[in-house]
Amino acid sequence: MYPTKRILIAWDYDQTLSTEYMEEPLFNDHLESIREVHGNLAVRENGKSGKQLICLESGADYFSVVKTLQPDTSRGIGYLQQMLWDNDKVFSGKLTREYFRTIGERVKLAPGVPDGLRELKLAWANQGVEVYHAVISVGIRPIIEGSDVGSIADIIQASDFIYDSTGKICGIQHAVTPFSKNEELISIIKGDKSVLDKKLMQSEYAFDYRDVICVGDGFTDVSKFSFVSKNGGVCIAVYPPGDAQARDTVRRDVGERVHCILPRNYNTDSITYQEFNSIIKSRVMRTCRYDPRVIARYADGNIEDSALYDLTRTHIDSCKECMSRFVPVIR
Repeated sequence: MYPTKRILIAWDYDQTLSTEYMEEPLFNDHLESIREVHGNLAVRENGKSGKQLICLESGADYFSVVKTLQPDTSRGIGYLQQMLWDNDKVFSGKLTREYFRTIGERVKLAPGVPDGLRELKLAWANQGVEVYHAVISVGIRPIIEGSDVGSIADIIQASDFIYDSTGKICGIQHAVTPFSKNEELISIIKGDKSVLDKKLMQSEYAFDYRDVICVGDGFTDVSKFSFVSKNGGVCIAVYPPGDAQARDTVRRDVGERVHCILPRNYNTDSITYQEFNSIIKSRVMRTCRYDPRVIARYADGNIEDSALYDLTRTHIDSCKECMSRFVPVIR
């Protein structure tokens, strides 16, 4: 048995736990009406020739429509607002919490979701270690709740609407953007959004930053990866299994901000599952108390004090835990 420990795995959803954007089944159901209402507004950059109209071939192209209509907004708030405006004319007034949950049941999930993640949690619980699965997403909360991810997620921080007395969406209750994911993560680590800006003693935190494992699929997770890494956590980027080009793209996008680049397969017999076990074990058995923020400054070349630089370099050379942060695992 290991000593009691709390490990937080902070997951992205789209193309990390799923293999598609969670809204795609919804948008595909209404593709014809999207084409009818917005088809002539969807444009895409086409190299030297500039912009060109695109044929809406799938529901995912709804995001292109939103970007055209609202070029100055992030995906986090822009598409939610557009869905509000489009509920009647595009979605036939169907957008309700229950309808979103039925969409969630149809989202294509990655191998090993949810069974592998549930097994990971149970296996470590038998050794006295509490593993928490937290989902932080710009997507729609009831869709996540309706998918099988909802059955294993301890915490879900995602966007959601306000619903009127008939159940239809009528406003935006909460919007998570790629730029606010860090804030959502900090609130989970601290235990509550009410203490987000409050200075806490380390013992008051729900989770130690060094016991956080952050999982995402690439460029939109860079800020979160950087934040977690600098505070001593572990970052994992995933890519579609067997897709070498996707792996290279992820490697280029996230660079040295992650500790592992692994196939998006969470089955219990997968390399990725084994790596999760190794990382959790390293967190549980962690003995190093050197400030991870100083290690991060060393890695970035931002230590000007020569004595501190030499001390940190000497420590890294003799500490396997810190040295491992400089040798990324790529499978």
